[in-house]
This record gives sequence, structure tokens and C-alpha cells, in this order.
Amino acid sequence: MPDSKDQSSIPMSRAEAEAYERPVRRQMYIGLGLGFAVLVVIIITIMEMRFRAGLGQPQPSELFDRGLSEVVAEAYPLPVPALQIHVETNRDVTPASYEVSLNDEDGRLLYRIARPADNVFLLDYGARSGEPIRYVVDLKLDHDGTVTGLYKQDRGVPVIWYQTVLQNLVREALMGFHAHASHPLDYQIPDEEPSTRELREDWEAAMD
Repeated sequence: MPDSKDQSSIPMSRAEAEAYERPVRRQMYIGLGLGFAVLVVIIITIMEMRFRAGLGQPQPSELFDRGLSEVVAEAYPLPVPALQIHVETNRDVTPASYEVSLNDEDGRLLYRIARPADNVFLLDYGARSGEPIRYVVDLKLDHDGTVTGLYKQDRGVPVIWYQTVLQNLVREALMGFHAHASHPLDYQIPDEEPSTRELREDWEAAMD
């Protein structure tokens, strides 16, 4: 007579239980390992994205602040003691230019220079040969001449070149600002547009 007792109710031996559980544990460990690996990859990817995004934003630099403070000290006292200075590379023009703007505390433009990059500095090696340094720099000058700035990195250029050219640009702008403030152009604008006859007579008198 066949045994009607449910075979599933018969207890497993230790060896049978281990053989039954072994593939289950293996699948569980594989799943945990894959989940951990995916988590690590996600964390690394996010950190890399944040790092690269940070490189694209202007950042502070005590080294550059110290060097520019020395440049400002050479030009002190300034016509306006507190200034905002913006330095950028304009690559939308031909040739590209380095541009420096000096503004007062309220952001009003006081003085601006634009220098063709090929008359100042261009890279002369590598894939970027013939290109300018890529500047995006915002500086604040306190009343005592202390400089605090934010500087966008250009990692294709040695730091010493970046710093030296930047200091020369700021030095030239401050010297020009001094000259502009000391000798302002005194425009004599007529109250009304001169006639053609008056223009002709002025030119005839002015030319030999």
C-alpha cells in the first residue's frame, strides 16, 4: 500500500538543506553585489559631474589675490578707492581680445580697455596654438587695496602664464584709469548741429 504521508513534511537532512539553500544564497549574494556596484558607479558619476561643473565656475584663489594686491599697491591711491574689475577673453571678435572693465561700487562703468590678444599673449604650442588664455575673472578691491577675486580656470595653460598675463592686464587698466581720471577729455559739444558752410569754413581754416 503506497505511503499516503506528505513527502514535504519529512524533515531534510543538513546536507539536503545546504544543497537547497546554496543556489538561493548565491543568487542573493550576486544581487547584492550588483546592487552595490551600481550604487558605487552612480556615486562616482555624480561626484565626477559635480567636479567638472565646479571647474567651469569661477573659484577663489589666494595665490592670484595676493599677486593682484601687489599690482594694485603699485597704482595706489586710485581715483576711486573701491572698484569692481572684470577681465574676460572675447573670442567672438577677430582677432580675439582681452577686455578689462573697471566699475564703481554700484556697477557703473568707469573705464574699459580692450587689447587684441595677438598683441598681448597667445599660446604657441599644442592643439590650442594661436589661441588666447580664456579669462573670466571678477575682482573686488576694498578701500585699502585688498583684492578678492573669482577666477575661472584654464587648465590648458600653466598657472604662471595665467597669472602673469592677468596681472599685466590689470596693471595696464589701472594705469590707463589714472591717466583718464587725471586728464579727462573736455568735449565742447555745440548746442545745435553746425551748418555745411560752417563745417567747410572750419576745415578750410584748419588745413594748410
